[in-house]
Amino acid sequence: MNNSEFYDWLDTISPRLQIRKDSFYKIFNYLDKLPDPIIIVETGCLRIKNNFSDGQSTLLFDKYTQFRKNNSKVFTVDIDSNATKICSENVSKNVSIHTGDSVKYLNELSEVFIANKTTVSLFYLDSFDCDWKAPEQSSQHHLKELVSIKKLLKKDT
Repeated sequence: MNNSEFYDWLDTISPRLQIRKDSFYKIFNYLDKLPDPIIIVETGCLRIKNNFSDGQSTLLFDKYTQFRKNNSKVFTVDIDSNATKICSENVSKNVSIHTGDSVKYLNELSEVFIANKTTVSLFYLDSFDCDWKAPEQSSQHHLKELVSIKKLLKKDT
């Protein structure tokens, strides 16, 4: 898959992304400017096949890493074993899928990445849906995720 093939594919599915469409184009245009390999770390994985109004970021990131090649990879974590099972059935071997708590996973992955001098291109922290009537729990969880990756953050991440 080359650059134009990826964007041709994205163009065909992008209307289904609804309000997230522009954000994903911005993400991929930004990643286009970064050197290989592209390393994406995501919390909260694809949990329902073809549910483009909610989810599918894992699928999009997987397709992009297939375009980039050169050892590009996606690392994703979800606490729901059913979600990680569905995800594994819908993505390629470019995606490393882990079932467990995202904060613990990010702490462990950070240590491995630091030891291996792995640079992360993109963090996509989306593991805890926000209840807008009581946003504290989601906010606190995402703050913990951010703190767990702070050692890996670089200027271009």
